[in-house]
Amino acid sequence: MPADEFNENADPSESEGAMTQAEAKKLYAEARQYAYPPARKLEHYTLRYITDPDAPGAMAAMEKMYKLYAKVFPIEEERESMDSLVSLLRANKGRDGSDGKVPCREQWVLVENDKGEVVAANNSMVFSAVNNPEVSRYVGGTTHLNYTFVDPAYRGQGHAEIATGYSYDKAREFIASTYKDGRKAESVPMLEVAEQNAALKMTPEEILVDTAGAQTDQSKRRDIFQGWGFGQLDLPSPYVQLPLEPRAEGGASATGMDLVCRGVPAPKSFLIIASEPAEIPSEVIKFHLHEFMDQGVAKGKYDIETDPDWIMQAKALDAVPTVKVLDNLDHLGMKDALWAKLDEIVHAKKFDADAFSNKTMGEIMGVEKIGPKRAMTTAPATKPPRFEYAIAG
Repeated sequence: MPADEFNENADPSESEGAMTQAEAKKLYAEARQYAYPPARKLEHYTLRYITDPDAPGAMAAMEKMYKLYAKVFPIEEERESMDSLVSLLRANKGRDGSDGKVPCREQWVLVENDKGEVVAANNSMVFSAVNNPEVSRYVGGTTHLNYTFVDPAYRGQGHAEIATGYSYDKAREFIASTYKDGRKAESVPMLEVAEQNAALKMTPEEILVDTAGAQTDQSKRRDIFQGWGFGQLDLPSPYVQLPLEPRAEGGASATGMDLVCRGVPAPKSFLIIASEPAEIPSEVIKFHLHEFMDQGVAKGKYDIETDPDWIMQAKALDAVPTVKVLDNLDHLGMKDALWAKLDEIVHAKKFDADAFSNKTMGEIMGVEKIGPKRAMTTAPATKPPRFEYAIAG
């Protein structure tokens, strides 16, 4: 959309509380510095594992984590309250499968520096497929990466990967324990699934608010996840995260995200899963999404089986045998075009506040999806340095 088509005299009744151009320019300047950040350095750290908020020192560690969490996830609709995160941990005591539900565990891995400050964290939910013979043919269980984040001052040194690796070890231990057949944790293959912001599905305001708060660029974040082996699922229907609260109480679904996954091969197993699979059996995806939506999103506040968005997604998955995983997408190739358009929108002579807050970047740019990534023509970046980690709690 040309800059002169953004209407500075837009009817305020159409976008009550809309951001002014001066506010948008200020937000743009703040966000852009994090799209092209300087390098950072790190030193010595400790890992802390938490599944019970009432364990000694756990609540204090969670409170320190939450300060970083709120800073890195500035869009209120995309984060949960401290009480909600703690309640999920407390629910672990009743998630052994004895109630008929799929055995599940919520877990946090925190990275602390030598001052006890939380500088990185990984939060995931683990689901065992012990009672699902169709799914357990392929994997012992699945994990959902809810959050992985690093303080902006400590990024680029591999701490998220270290926390994730330890999270995998503990997930395998939990899944192995649910089978009651003596299997070893190192024999458990898993599938990891995560939600990722989709820049083309976000409004200009959402992109700038998230970038300024998280202090990282959306396109760069997606490229980093691809570097970790996460591929975008080509779902048979649009991915929709169900409401965190019942619809009758104002809860609404979230549509601005893509679903990505990677295989987590077991160190020692005859069951083989590729770390970057080309396709996933649809029953595995449906199993995972059902448990994530039921136990991780709805949390017993409402019945997801009656939710229209779940019915739509479940029906679509039932109609296909497999779900393809897309080849690497050119998120970084889209980055400069996105920021050029954001610059044009924010600094337009005729600023359209309604479009800034209510139109997606895809709609504004006339782009429906991001294309495949081109073959690498330069040498790959060196791997991040390794650090010695102590284990706490």
